[in-house]
Amino acid sequence: MTSSDAPQTPPSTGRAPGPPVGPTPPAPHAEARASVLRDRPFGAHVRTRWWAPIAVLVALMAIMFSSQIAAGILWVIATMALHGAAPAGSGLSPSLMLLTNLCLALLIPVSLLALRWIAGVPWRAALAVARPFSWGRALRGVVIVLLVIALALGAALLASPDLRAESAVQVGASTLPLVLITLLTTPLQAAGEEIMFRGTLLPLLGSWIRHRPLGAIILGTALSTVLFGLVHGATDPWLALYYTGFGLCGALLAIATGGIEASIAFHVGNNMVFMLFAALTVGDGGIVIDRSAAGGAGGPWVLGMLGLDLLVVAVLAMLGRRRTRRERRGRAGEQRATSA
Repeated sequence: MTSSDAPQTPPSTGRAPGPPVGPTPPAPHAEARASVLRDRPFGAHVRTRWWAPIAVLVALMAIMFSSQIAAGILWVIATMALHGAAPAGSGLSPSLMLLTNLCLALLIPVSLLALRWIAGVPWRAALAVARPFSWGRALRGVVIVLLVIALALGAALLASPDLRAESAVQVGASTLPLVLITLLTTPLQAAGEEIMFRGTLLPLLGSWIRHRPLGAIILGTALSTVLFGLVHGATDPWLALYYTGFGLCGALLAIATGGIEASIAFHVGNNMVFMLFAALTVGDGGIVIDRSAAGGAGGPWVLGMLGLDLLVVAVLAMLGRRRTRRERRGRAGEQRATSA
């Protein structure tokens, strides 16, 4: 065998053989796989396949509406079986309110499972990014919202004799059941809506804009907020404005604080104050929620409510960001101590 036929050996570099130096090239189709981008703000932190947001949206909307329709049918059947007649009135009786709240609470596991099974994104991405979900944040936020909205409602009652007359306390057969159902299930109902719209749909819909975080946040916020307003079914323009604005407030809180604790607290506190207030004034009837244009329940007062909501958002966002900075300083201090 001539020298030209001999196997050629690369020149020695003096180093033991090992993996190639430099960044590893991305695997084929890595861009298409779902992932959580922890260095990006909440709302722009999810990446998934292009069709996944549509599939999750359709699945969640179908489950949300079908569960409530099924619960309503079962409620009518049970009422007829127990009382021999169809339920009368259009208000939320204690039993119907309980079923409605439980159906909306079902959105908590359903949204998280849809995010994981359909979009392929870890379910924790719906709760927070770059930090764990904090129960302390949520509970403190609920207390703040309860105090602010209860004080504002009390001030409105003191300033308006007409409102006081219309809102006189009437204790009846429905009072205690409605109060208990509000205390026990309204937090779950509000959390279900927040996890669906702010925790799941906002980042998923924003994921269609991949390389511009601000664009992703704007798109996800706009689409999820409009959907939140639409599903409440208000044909009164003032109430439609209120529900849409309320959804925007929740989105702003999630983005500003990097998680949905503050948005859940905002929703829970708001709903609990108004549902408790309604429960104390209905007597033997049910809670009437008229969102129709003919009902005329909306009005310019909505602007005052949205102004109050924005004030609450500013307070919760400021406290949430301050807590995040303290946590980061604490983690940095622990890392320095460990390295030393």
